[in-house]
Amino acid sequence: QQFREMQSQSVPNSSALDIHPKNAGQLLVGCADGSLAMLEGGAAKPMAGHTGRINRVLFHNTQPLCFSSAADNSTRVWSTSNPSASLRVLSDHKAEVTGLSLHATGDFIVTASKDKTWAFYDLETGTCRQLVADPAVTAGYSTAMLHPDGLILGTATVEQFVRVWDIKTQQNVVSFPAHPTTVTSLCFSENGYHLATTGADGVKVWDLRKLAKQGAAAQAVKHFELDAAEVRFDYSGTYLIAAGAGISGWH
Repeated sequence: QQFREMQSQSVPNSSALDIHPKNAGQLLVGCADGSLAMLEGGAAKPMAGHTGRINRVLFHNTQPLCFSSAADNSTRVWSTSNPSASLRVLSDHKAEVTGLSLHATGDFIVTASKDKTWAFYDLETGTCRQLVADPAVTAGYSTAMLHPDGLILGTATVEQFVRVWDIKTQQNVVSFPAHPTTVTSLCFSENGYHLATTGADGVKVWDLRKLAKQGAAAQAVKHFELDAAEVRFDYSGTYLIAAGAGISGWH
C-alpha cells in the first residue's frame, strides 16, 4: 500500500511523537534537547517548560489535553487549545520519566521512571494517588502501558523484565524476562489478549491468557527477529507494526 504525503516539516532530533486520535492532522512532537511542539496545518506551537530529553508524549482521546514526560524527572499536562504553558507539572519521580499511559476511563494517567517506581495520577486534581516501589524491581523502568480494560498495567525495565501489575492492589501478578537487555516498548492489543514487546532481539508477542501459568518461564507465541524500537497494535488487534531501522507490519 502506498502512502500519500500530507505534510512535511523538519523536526531535528525528534524523540517522541503522537497523533491526535480524532484529528490526524494534529501532531505532538518532543525532541532530545527538551523542546516540545504541537504541529497542525504546517504551523508549530512551541510548548516550553521541560529541560531534558522528551521521552513520551500523548494526546488525551476525549479531552482537550495532552501530556509529556521527560528526562528532567517530570510529566507535564497541557491544554491542546492553548499549549504555550503547562497546566500542571507532576514531579513525584526522582529520575527521568520513561513511561506514560492514559487510563481507560480518561480520568487517570500512569507514569513510570528510571527511579524504579510507577505512579498513578488523578487528572482532575493532579494528585499522585499511588507511587509504587517494589523491592523486587532492581532496575529502572524503560516503558509502561495500561491494559485497555484499565485493570492491569504492563511495565518493562532496562534489565530485560516485563511485569504485569494489578492496578487496584498495586501488586505484581507476573514477571518474566522478555528480551536479552532493555525492553524498549510494549503494547497491549485492544481485545486484551496479547502483549507485544521490543528489544535487542526483535519483536515478541505474548499470550496474556498463558502468562499467569507460565510465570518467569513465559514463552512468546511469536518472535520476529529484526531491528525494532517501538511496537503497536492497531485498534482491531489484528495488525501489528514495528519501527526501528525500518517499518514492518504483520497481520
